[in-house]
Amino acid sequence: MPLTVLVLIGAVGGGLVLQRAFPAQPRTAGQPGSPAVQQSPSDIAEISFTPDAQAHPDSARIHWTLQLHFNAINMRQYETWKNTVVEERQQQLPEDEWQKAYASTRDAAIKVHRIEPGPDDSLRLLLSFVSIQNHD
Repeated sequence: MPLTVLVLIGAVGGGLVLQRAFPAQPRTAGQPGSPAVQQSPSDIAEISFTPDAQAHPDSARIHWTLQLHFNAINMRQYETWKNTVVEERQQQLPEDEWQKAYASTRDAAIKVHRIEPGPDDSLRLLLSFVSIQNHD
């Protein structure tokens, strides 16, 4: 069953739009209003699930796909990232544009809250994550 992570694509795209519209200095853990995320030298994204999401029969495959997706972004591995998104998204973001868009991105604290059936034998996820970028 293909895993189409439409929410993820929308969230990442929306985050990039908001970043351009509202540039701000990146916050670190401990500053007021900042999420409790420690910046780490590791590019390995930490992914967690709520108990309900973890109980879903496809949670292991979802975890693997998300791990590949976020690690690819954090490690700037376009070819790996392409394998985690739908064809349309790949065509919208060729490698040169992708490298520019994600040049300073560091995603962390990924949490899957819900997993529900989607159209055409796909799944929809409700997830949250922290994305830190330079505003340059």
